[in-house]
Amino acid sequence: MAASAGEEDAPNMKKLYTPKSEPMRLACFMSGVGTNVIKIIERQHALGDKSPFKVVAVFSDVKDPEKSNAEKIAREYGIEYFCRDIADYYRERKAERKDMKVRRSYDAETREFLEKQNVDAVALCGYNSLITEEIFGSYPTLNVHPADLRKKDSAGKRMYAGYNGAATIRAAIANLEEAVASTVHLVTEKVDGGPIILISRPLEIDISKEERINPAMVKAISENYLDDLKKAGDWVIFPKAIEMLAEGRLAIEDDTIYIDGERYDDGCQLG
Repeated sequence: MAASAGEEDAPNMKKLYTPKSEPMRLACFMSGVGTNVIKIIERQHALGDKSPFKVVAVFSDVKDPEKSNAEKIAREYGIEYFCRDIADYYRERKAERKDMKVRRSYDAETREFLEKQNVDAVALCGYNSLITEEIFGSYPTLNVHPADLRKKDSAGKRMYAGYNGAATIRAAIANLEEAVASTVHLVTEKVDGGPIILISRPLEIDISKEERINPAMVKAISENYLDDLKKAGDWVIFPKAIEMLAEGRLAIEDDTIYIDGERYDDGCQLG
């Protein structure tokens, strides 16, 4: 639900991005297939000269072209590409992946690449590594998550934070959810815990009791629903949120998002 607010009501409200004379320069981070990157680029091209943003860089933490399409996408669209394989990075330093000091060093080196490209904002498009303040503290960073992050457990924690891919759908099925949705949120130090910006229209879960108790069927159904949710959710709200960011329509005060000056305590659901 939205509540209107002026500067007097929200004196500490700050725009996430202030438009410049040129389009907002966006870097897309990805680890795998990259469909969200493609949809963002397609939206930019559809808007043509009126696009408020421009994808200027694609970054990947996976060097294997069999696993990540980052270089292929960048080459196809004539975009600057940079990769630093995170598994190699940790191996070279004889460190475990949970070592966040190494992660900060990794992100600091990535930030140097972003600075050379004069990047204004970052979009996490199926990026499988946690990022540190080296990135989200330097650039407004948006992520899309395949779940309705408004839902909380009895302790007030987001029920579907920390899940990846089809595992998120399986969790929703296990919790007897009637529908699933995608969420775009601002990235913070909390995994999937940042302020919510947009939520997609709900996608109804149509599954029988017999199917719910069959692990193999749940796995297959979850994969199908994840694909459907990408199309009806991610591909709609992620480009939209980036467009809104680039237009200077998004602001924040504490952990609350404002869209066009209106407060959205739990994000804005489309449709």
